[in-house]
Amino acid sequence: MSDRPGRSLRVRLVVVIAGLILVATAMVVTTLTFILTASLNRQLDRSIETALNASLTTIYAAGDASVNLAEYSVENIFPSSAGSFQAIVVDGAVTSAMVLDQDYVYRPLNDGEQQRLLEALDRDDGDYFVLSFGDDRYRSLAITVEEGDGTTALFITGEQENPIDSTITVFLLSAGAVTLLVAAGAVLIGSRIVRRALLPLDRVVEISDQVAGMRLSEGAIVLDRRVLGADVDEGTEAGRVGLALNRLLDNVEQSLDARHRTEEAMRRFVAEASHELRNPLASIRGYAEHYAATSGVPDDARGGFERVAAESERLGALVDELLTLAKLDAGRVLRRDTIDLSLLVMETVADARMAMPDHEWRIVLPDEPVLADADEAAVRQVLVNLCANAGAHTPPGTTVTVSARTEDRSAVIDVSDTGPGIPPETLPIIFDRFSQGDASVSLRSRKTGSIGLGLAIVAAIAKASDGEITARSAPGETVFRFTVPAHDA
Repeated sequence: MSDRPGRSLRVRLVVVIAGLILVATAMVVTTLTFILTASLNRQLDRSIETALNASLTTIYAAGDASVNLAEYSVENIFPSSAGSFQAIVVDGAVTSAMVLDQDYVYRPLNDGEQQRLLEALDRDDGDYFVLSFGDDRYRSLAITVEEGDGTTALFITGEQENPIDSTITVFLLSAGAVTLLVAAGAVLIGSRIVRRALLPLDRVVEISDQVAGMRLSEGAIVLDRRVLGADVDEGTEAGRVGLALNRLLDNVEQSLDARHRTEEAMRRFVAEASHELRNPLASIRGYAEHYAATSGVPDDARGGFERVAAESERLGALVDELLTLAKLDAGRVLRRDTIDLSLLVMETVADARMAMPDHEWRIVLPDEPVLADADEAAVRQVLVNLCANAGAHTPPGTTVTVSARTEDRSAVIDVSDTGPGIPPETLPIIFDRFSQGDASVSLRSRKTGSIGLGLAIVAAIAKASDGEITARSAPGETVFRFTVPAHDA
């Protein structure tokens, strides 16, 4: 998998456009360079041929066939042009050879240059060849003349290729500058064009982000965000994306609405069923306790009545938990009174010591009372549930510490224990309803009459109180933190 950071579609499109323009421009420049080079070489060839023909015309103009070529100097017989080279070779010997520089000054070829000339003539196949004298290169051509007395003469002339190289260099530099300007223009113009073309996608992304930021996990959800106008044109790719998003949002809204109706029906059923079950369960428990306490009842029957009473009590607690959750889900408004969390902590821990003496209970409180704006009964239930959870899900001998303090504008209650900790796979769902963790936790929960609603009730109370409940756990330390608004004195 590539580790390179992703680039946006806008950047990639602009890069592709600029790249294509650069490639096309480079191809045009390359083609023009070849054409220009060939054209300049043809012009140079015609100039060389003209100079050679003029030389022959000058020598043989009088029609004298017995010309002594050794007596001729190239500066007298050749039409002179700056940056040219002329030579006469008779019977394999250089009789006259000079270079006319750019200042129109003749310079005779030295011995080394004459030797290079003769070596080049030995390889001459009748076509143009190149001679280098110093830093200058000369495109040259030789014409052979057979005299009547058997003398073989070679008339050679050449002109510098350096001007051609300079012209090509200037052309390439100019073309490079133009190419860079074209590329810069392509990037600027392409960016504007691509930005305008992708504006519908940007608006689609904006709608998607707005929907993604909505809380869709519970309650009645109204998805009123849709892609509108030209952004849903089926004739464009972006429009089809907008249409697809609208259809997706329609389906999601219908699904969420169906889920909400189902949840509402379930809440009403749970609330009504819990309410209707309270009286029968109370009657069953009352009769069971009555007959268990009646004298003359056989021991086995008495044990059965006691068992019925205990199970009735467990079912009654379950019904109360379900009814509490149903009321909170229905939007029950909790009271906002000024309460003393320090007092609630001391009372709750005192009850926990009596109910679970096999645990060590500790209290950590500041010198001043910790005051909060919350519902006293609801916060007391939170403390009871958290302490019961710590006692039920940790082995005997575990130390449970309950503390309260004020942080910024929040009142904070921590319930921590030194137990084995919560399994990592359970921690993310610890506040879900009917969440009981691993098998051992589930067994202990059944013994204590819980089916995993205690922490769910805590989470519901925290939400209704404008507070928060969090949990963190590691072997040897588990901390539940409950926060509510502190009292602003």
